[in-house]
Amino acid sequence: NGRRYGPVAAGHSQEVTVALSATGAAAIEVSSGGALLVNQRVPADQCPAAAPAATAALSCSAGGVLVTLSNAAAATAAASFDVNGTTYGPLAPGTGTTVTVTVTPGTTGTLNVSSGGNAIISDASYANTCAAAPSAQAAVYCSQTFSPQPGSTGGTLVVTLANGATGTLPAGFTVTVTGNTTSGYGPVAKGPIAPGTSQALLIPVDGSGSPVSVTVTSGGVTLLNESLPGCRLLLE
Repeated sequence: NGRRYGPVAAGHSQEVTVALSATGAAAIEVSSGGALLVNQRVPADQCPAAAPAATAALSCSAGGVLVTLSNAAAATAAASFDVNGTTYGPLAPGTGTTVTVTVTPGTTGTLNVSSGGNAIISDASYANTCAAAPSAQAAVYCSQTFSPQPGSTGGTLVVTLANGATGTLPAGFTVTVTGNTTSGYGPVAKGPIAPGTSQALLIPVDGSGSPVSVTVTSGGVTLLNESLPGCRLLLE
């Protein structure tokens, strides 16, 4: 077909590839030394094309369904994908990408993925059972060893925010402290705190003895709402 190959030594051979069209026959013409060796038409490529692919799995950390889109390495053209009405790509052969379909915890989402009009994933349901396991504790320590202010006659309010090991999502908290003249605090957002971890807040408490009121909420749920006794300390 107009391209020159060789020379090929006696007793040896060489193989070359001529790309075929997917729609029309291809002419193959081979000559050597002025002699025509092959002159024929080869039918269109009947080999099945390497199809684009997609896989999906619920991810609590991602907040929904992670969809991995990939175009096969053997594909002969770039591929675009439709994921729940949003287009991604085109992806070159042998490449891929990951996208997230958000599914609110406690609800079920439906996933549809197609490429070139061909369905890959159809009406797949994913129930997002991911949740945080938040908790909170508070205590007032009337000891100068806990006081962040040297020479203070008060103590320290310790508020511990935790997300249980059974949690599958990070937890956010809102902390409000009122009552004691030193410990006015918040409301302030803290976190997010990963499952199985905790965070301690150290808030000064003066020596007036006035109570300290602590409120902690997470996800709109009140975890802690109590009044703690203040401190009455005298310096030696």
